[in-house]
Amino acid sequence: MKINFIVPHLCIGGGVKVVIYYANALSRRGHKVTLICPEKDFILRTKMNLIHAKPKWIYIEADVKYVSSFNKRYIPDGDIVIGTAWHTASCVKDCLPSKGKKFLFAQHYESLFHGSPDEVDKIYRYPLRFIAISTWIRDVLKEKFDVDSEVIVTPVDFEQFYPTRSGYNKDKRICMLHHDFEWKGIKDGLVAFEMAKREFPKIELVMFGVR
Repeated sequence: MKINFIVPHLCIGGGVKVVIYYANALSRRGHKVTLICPEKDFILRTKMNLIHAKPKWIYIEADVKYVSSFNKRYIPDGDIVIGTAWHTASCVKDCLPSKGKKFLFAQHYESLFHGSPDEVDKIYRYPLRFIAISTWIRDVLKEKFDVDSEVIVTPVDFEQFYPTRSGYNKDKRICMLHHDFEWKGIKDGLVAFEMAKREFPKIELVMFGVR
C-alpha cells in the first residue's frame, strides 16, 4: 500500500519518534511510506527534496517529502493518509478520495495543551478514523465527542531499551522525563521523589529529555 503520514515537523521529540517508528516498520513490510513535512523556505525546501534530506538524529527508512504548507494539493495519491497532530487534521479531512482512507493518529487529547481548545476540539468531529495510543485517549474521544477509535499502544523498542546485566543497582535510581511543558507533571514528579527519598535516602533521580 501507499501510506502518507502528515507530520508537523521532524525535530527530535517523543511523538515524532513514535510516528517514525511506525513508518519504518510499515516500510520494512513492503509498503510505500512517505512522511510529509512542512518547510516554508522555498530554496531550502527545494534543496532538501532534491537531495532527499532526512534528519540526522534518527534513522528513517520511509521517504520524506517537504511541502510549503498543510494543503491537500501537496499530498500524493495513496491508499491511506494519516494526520499526526491536530493542525494536520484539516488537511486530511480535505483530501480527495484518491489520497486514500483518512486517519488521525491521536497521541494525546491535544486541547489540553495546543492552541485554542475550541479550535482543537473541532478536529475530533471530523469524518476521520481515529487511532488512539491509550485507553484513556479512547475514552476521552468517546465520552466528549462520541467518537470510536482503535487503540494501538505504543510498544517498547527492545532493540534500544534492554537490561545490560541480570542484577539490579545496589543504589536504586529513578528515571523521569524532564520537560518545560507544565502539563507533563515535572513538579509533581519532583515532589513524589522528595517524598520517596525521605523514606529511602539512598535513591537517586536521573532525568532525561530535550527540553
